[in-house]
Amino acid sequence: MQPMITFPDAGNYIVTMKATGMDGCEVPVATLNYYSTGNNGPWNLSVFPNPASDLVTIQVDLKPEIEKMRMMTFEKEEPFNCEIQLWNNAGVVKSFNSLEKIKQFSVNDLSKGLYYIKVIIGENTYTQTLFIN
Repeated sequence: MQPMITFPDAGNYIVTMKATGMDGCEVPVATLNYYSTGNNGPWNLSVFPNPASDLVTIQVDLKPEIEKMRMMTFEKEEPFNCEIQLWNNAGVVKSFNSLEKIKQFSVNDLSKGLYYIKVIIGENTYTQTLFIN
């Protein structure tokens, strides 16, 4: 199971991951500074595993309340299209378009460190941090 956190509000967060051994002792694994732009649009964005060392999966789903409203009104689902950008402090590292709500890509060729994933869907932009180890 991969840890996944969604922050509903914009802001800075400090996230500490700990592992618990068979003896019950906790060991800190990583502490990350995380900036969230919040999630005010109709989509939920998930990035996992995080931290990553090989493949990263980006999953985009309609928020349950939006999906329920769409189903109740028999509204047709629009064709999906998004732009995915991977940034570091120097700028865009990778960029691609996806017609799928789940996209997987390799980070083997990237240096260790903190990256930002930006997903643009129509007029909505979602950003999450990604740590590559």
